[in-house]
Amino acid sequence: FADTLVHELVMIGARLGEALRTIRVQEAADPDGWMREPAPGALVVQFVVAGDPAAVGPARQELRGTLTGWGFHLDVRETAALCLSELVTNAVVHAGSGCHVQVANDDGTLTVEVRNAGSPRDLPPLEVRDPMRVHGRGHELVDALASQWGAARDGVGFSAWFVLRG
Repeated sequence: FADTLVHELVMIGARLGEALRTIRVQEAADPDGWMREPAPGALVVQFVVAGDPAAVGPARQELRGTLTGWGFHLDVRETAALCLSELVTNAVVHAGSGCHVQVANDDGTLTVEVRNAGSPRDLPPLEVRDPMRVHGRGHELVDALASQWGAARDGVGFSAWFVLRG
């Protein structure tokens, strides 16, 4: 490489390193004691999602892999991945934090909970709004796709969950 190209690459690397150092990813607090209690005998997997919108995709992949291992059909895996994506995105965007995910398989009934230690700052009310809007359809999608779902704030955080029956 010519000296000018090496210098340019070093400068690009320095700027990239500085940009990476300025990114703050806030991890979720330990979920022990405040996630939903799975049914006795249910298969359970928990994982942490970083407080970064780029972490939503890997969370979907983690869920898909778990559900594939448990033998769920493709349609259930994809529906669950879409619902999880909406809830994790809400946690990351509205609460500004990472979150914990708990996936429970109780004899073919799938329950997925997304829990974060922060309280969502800017959650819009759960009402029917302009059907042409671009954002704010997450809960509507989960409501349409899941057998059941819910969300609640408490003294230590916010939880949203959904159930799919296989």
